[in-house]
Amino acid sequence: MSPSRSHIGGQRILKGTMELEVSMPLGLFCGSHEHPGRREDWRICGVHEQVQGPTSPSLWTPPTSGLFKLNFDGGRLRELGWGWGFVVRNSNGEVVMAGVQQGWGFAGSEVEEARACIFGLKTATEAGFTNLVLEGDYLPLIQKLKNKQVPNNTLGFFIREILRLVSFCNFFAWSFVERGGNRAAHDLAHWQPFCSSSKVWDVAFPDGLTARAADDMYEVSNAQLI
Repeated sequence: MSPSRSHIGGQRILKGTMELEVSMPLGLFCGSHEHPGRREDWRICGVHEQVQGPTSPSLWTPPTSGLFKLNFDGGRLRELGWGWGFVVRNSNGEVVMAGVQQGWGFAGSEVEEARACIFGLKTATEAGFTNLVLEGDYLPLIQKLKNKQVPNNTLGFFIREILRLVSFCNFFAWSFVERGGNRAAHDLAHWQPFCSSSKVWDVAFPDGLTARAADDMYEVSNAQLI
């Protein structure tokens, strides 16, 4: 039986399609897709595909105006099992949606990261967020998603589902960030006490989450001053 969901607050709905021309920072992968009978034409400037090495981002940074950034993380909860967390923020760094889901067992780090991505992506798109930068801290998974590599195993099953879900977005891009830039999603994945059903917020966010988001923006502001 699938876990039940407690949905806190009302939904935020975005209407219409946005025409975007954005300049993307290092570590960002642009995605594209085609629909039968419909042509998608995205003009993307300055896309960089090199994400390894010292130039990899270590801080969370806000998305370009008009986009939302969805950070996700999957983790092991000691002997208890797995946890997934996601946070959606706007270009001002404000949290607009967040969620956590936990359960028993653990299928491996990359698989749980993929499942966390599905949880966040499905929840966000159902709420109307369809212009997304999807960011995680597990580089092998981000590379597979960017290259649409679908291995013939359990991980491949979940990657295929992620690629299906992003096909419903008006715009999406993949982004890798180091663990320090993914702390908000990481904290939610490790939510305490153990949460046997999922929780989704779009108003009245937990104090710890809003404090973490404020810290991220403070660090970005300080980095810009250096």
